[in-house]
Amino acid sequence: MRLVQAITTIFFGLLLLDGLPSYGQRAKELQRFQLAQVQQGVAVDASYFYVVNNHSLTKHLKSGGKQVAVWQDTTGLLKHMNSGVVIGKKLYCTHSNYPDVPMASSLEIFDTRTLRHIGTHSFGLFPGSVTWADFHQGHWWVAFANYSDKASAEGRDNRWTTLVKFTKSW
Repeated sequence: MRLVQAITTIFFGLLLLDGLPSYGQRAKELQRFQLAQVQQGVAVDASYFYVVNNHSLTKHLKSGGKQVAVWQDTTGLLKHMNSGVVIGKKLYCTHSNYPDVPMASSLEIFDTRTLRHIGTHSFGLFPGSVTWADFHQGHWWVAFANYSDKASAEGRDNRWTTLVKFTKSW
């Protein structure tokens, strides 16, 4: 047993001296854009990128960054949109009532062609504020953050942050 531990220690020591092999992907910056307002996140598709702000969205051409559409919440119902993902012809944006408690969250759905708001999926009161969502291999993956500051709820802190796997039909 000690021989196996010694060989393992030497092997990993040599890897560290030589540098661990790189199995990850490397990002290469292609272009940088200076935009008037970027508060939360960015979603992308083949031709456009979508800037997600607390109460608004903008759509920009990837080639040059020119803004081609804008959407602004006029209802006052949206408090804190956080991130987005494009799936098909729909832009799904996470939304919560952060920093209010109890925490309530939703997924706001927009048509990528027009940025028209076309739907909502409510998570209702949930132990965490939705921060990102994605659809992968037939399931929704949704992260609900908990905070260690004024937005903490019911004795929970950031250690209560949760990733939830939902079926396609929630």
